[in-house]
Amino acid sequence: DITTVAGLRVTTPIRTVIDIAPELPPADLDRIIRDCLDRNLFTVEQALARIDQPDMAVRVGARMVRAALARHDRGA
Repeated sequence: DITTVAGLRVTTPIRTVIDIAPELPPADLDRIIRDCLDRNLFTVEQALARIDQPDMAVRVGARMVRAALARHDRGA
């Protein structure tokens, strides 16, 4: 979940969203995910693939991101 941007090691966008999700109201999480998708920081498929990996199964943020992606798919 680490990448390099301008020579700095940072977490990937999807990991950052998963990590901060529990601290956000649902509307803010939806807005952040929509912004990430619009900016091509990750796709729905990439996000779901990361969320489906075993180390994410226990993370509250991963479940919240999955729910937000479902709302996004429904056009909410």
